[in-house]
Amino acid sequence: MNFQMKIIFILIITILFLQSCSDESSKNVENFDKLMKIRCGEGHKISLFSDGKLFFDGKYPLLDKDIPTDLTDLFPSQVLEFSTNREHSCFITTEGELYCIGGNSFGELAQEPSNGVNRPIKIELPMKVIAVSVGENFSCAVVSDKTVYCWGKNSSGELGNGKTADDYPSTQKAFEFQPQKVLNITNAIKIQSGRAHTCALLENGFISCWGSNFYREISESQNTDKIATPLLLIEYPNISDISLGGNSTCFLKNSSILKCIGKNFNSTTAINIDISSLNFIKRFSVSEKYGCATTNLDKLYCWGDNQNEVFNAPQILHKEIVEVEYPHKILELSAAPDKLCIRDKK
Repeated sequence: MNFQMKIIFILIITILFLQSCSDESSKNVENFDKLMKIRCGEGHKISLFSDGKLFFDGKYPLLDKDIPTDLTDLFPSQVLEFSTNREHSCFITTEGELYCIGGNSFGELAQEPSNGVNRPIKIELPMKVIAVSVGENFSCAVVSDKTVYCWGKNSSGELGNGKTADDYPSTQKAFEFQPQKVLNITNAIKIQSGRAHTCALLENGFISCWGSNFYREISESQNTDKIATPLLLIEYPNISDISLGGNSTCFLKNSSILKCIGKNFNSTTAINIDISSLNFIKRFSVSEKYGCATTNLDKLYCWGDNQNEVFNAPQILHKEIVEVEYPHKILELSAAPDKLCIRDKK
């Protein structure tokens, strides 16, 4: 791989469960080998262990209630999967039920808008849930027949029900607290959400996306800022994985080639980062202003805005992909605006 600039640097030790931790969850768990999944959002992180333990560390910035550190016993059955964003999180249990916790400004907890809750509440859906993703003020879930339901804020078409803010009275906030069936999706197997847009990975290897297109995070060819009905991106076949962050969309083509569209990972400057030079990708995750990926050689690479010193490097905009030195085998990445969380194998 040829880089005009190659920077080697060490990740900050506080990213998550590397060699030692001082947060509450580490005090309650003796064996970090049991760490099974991690998800990070702005100001918090959530960790799931193979013995069923589920821990929350941090807080939601706008929620005036503390979230319990140990969430394990707040669910009627074990949590299998979960998704988190800035203000709320949703969890799938072994029974296929969905529970959400956190802020509820636009009905993202499937209740009338409120200040939010610090205990998980059940979301009523017509079938068992198999996948979930939460955006900034909305939530989406794939159910067992592979259709998709979304609820919460809908100003840019986040719910995929054909509506945007233009379809609501001017005196009313654009939201739906009752789950809305997303139009034209019948074969979804995975779902990912950014700040105000969502993409579903379909069984046939295509992706279908809806919501904000202000930065062309859904389609570079569509001359519209809002896509209220899911758009099938036929120009991108053979997709095997997706990750959305802020106003960008990244997807893995042919199980090895990473492509990203949208805002280019910086809030003020339009830049072109040649992600296509990064091949043979094993896993990747993108956030509001940066992204990271590992290759089949277990090397870690990152790109984008480092103003929050996520990489413990100079606060600059990395216009090229940079290699990050990391001492262990990486099993999972979770990028958040203020941190990069890693699950590794020593």
